[in-house]
Amino acid sequence: IEEHFINEEKIIATDYTGTEEFLYVYPNPANNTLYMEYRFDGSDNQLSINFYNVIGKKVKSYSLIETQNKVTIDVSNLPDGLYFYSIVSNKNTIARNKLVIIK
Repeated sequence: IEEHFINEEKIIATDYTGTEEFLYVYPNPANNTLYMEYRFDGSDNQLSINFYNVIGKKVKSYSLIETQNKVTIDVSNLPDGLYFYSIVSNKNTIARNKLVIIK
């Protein structure tokens, strides 16, 4: 990977072939709905997003379709608080960040 740009909500990485991979999760803080835009290359990837509470317990998991590039995730069943999420590709964590839910 040649370059990285990371802020609270957007992660961008450019690989050696010039392909840009990205992850954008918004809004943060969220209330009932979370939107996610992404692109990760590799046609055989099994992608998922996992949400963890502050003590590290997995509280939600959502499978991602690589070719879809945008999903809406219902987080209305999660109570207010700080959460961590990770994007997993073929059992490897490729991105992680935090999420605040306020209703």
